[in-house]
Amino acid sequence: MTTRKIASPMDDEEFLALFGYKAPMDAVSLVDHDPEVVASLKELFGEAGHLFECHADGTWAGPDGHKDRLALRLCEILRTRPNLAHRLIKTDNRVVKMITYRALEITKET
Repeated sequence: MTTRKIASPMDDEEFLALFGYKAPMDAVSLVDHDPEVVASLKELFGEAGHLFECHADGTWAGPDGHKDRLALRLCEILRTRPNLAHRLIKTDNRVVKMITYRALEITKET
């Protein structure tokens, strides 16, 4: 994942690369049919990449850390799209996997 100076959504090329696709392709049709879900995922993972790279000095993990906050956001998406978790776990992106596994843990806890 590219290091960001500020948290910003992933661009289409970076987002599609998570799933093994190369741009130019339509992320909406490949990943999910809802453009709002795709936009939410791109924003969430863009922010996650920034926070992990730039703020991993103790604010990333822990009960009030960024990882749990982002995983809770992903939980909302996975509640309506449970098959998406499997695809996210298969990516080569460490941050995406961490957030997804934590979201699944939170879902089991509730």
